[in-house]
Amino acid sequence: MVSFIEAIILGVIQGVTEWLPISSSGHLVLAQELLGITQPLIFDIILHLGSLIALIVVFRKELVELVKGIIQRKREDLQYLGWIIFATIPIAVVGLLFNKQITMAFTNLTVIGIAFLFTAFVLLISRWPKKKQQKLSWRSTIVMGIMQAFALVPGVSRSGITISTGLLQGREREATARFAFFLFIPAIVGATILEFSSLGAVTDLSALALATFVTIIVGILSLRLLLYIIKKQKFSYFGWYCLFLGIVVLILA
Repeated sequence: MVSFIEAIILGVIQGVTEWLPISSSGHLVLAQELLGITQPLIFDIILHLGSLIALIVVFRKELVELVKGIIQRKREDLQYLGWIIFATIPIAVVGLLFNKQITMAFTNLTVIGIAFLFTAFVLLISRWPKKKQQKLSWRSTIVMGIMQAFALVPGVSRSGITISTGLLQGREREATARFAFFLFIPAIVGATILEFSSLGAVTDLSALALATFVTIIVGILSLRLLLYIIKKQKFSYFGWYCLFLGIVVLILA
């Protein structure tokens, strides 16, 4: 059972770490280990839904414009939708084929530690793109989608891995970040549908509701902060934090 204080802590962790490139799933696992909390995977997924709501709030204008453009069959918006659909296929396939193994990874600190180190490596090398400031393309978005599949492993940051992949391909920073965030939408909706049947395993829905509310509020703030950090070209700095945390987790493991 999760107390209200623990729910607030988990909500803050999810709200901060989903958007900052340091892996929300990895931090939630570590927090639950430290607090002695045992929750089903659906608990973490519902918190990710809170992050989705935060995303919709921050990008509401862009999302409305995208939907309008799709309805009006504008070429650029239809192409953008196509990018999202095709870039989502890898994570959907991996999630369905390796669901059991991914669930087991949430209880393996060694895997999580290695995943943090992987995130650190990708973040640190993202500062050295081969080319700079090119527009997004089919190729670049599909590669981002392929890399997003790695984020199913706790410790691999979804925002970190997708944005870094775009930056390494020399794509425009803000456009890359926006696409990476929009790519989050079908991924978390799919994960929620896949695990929704296990919602009954949550023993305290009031604590889950509180944690989700906190996730939304903190998520809005952290997402705005990340957009500022990307604009200032400080994104790769988070790699040092992930490197340190990965080493610590491996030592503890």
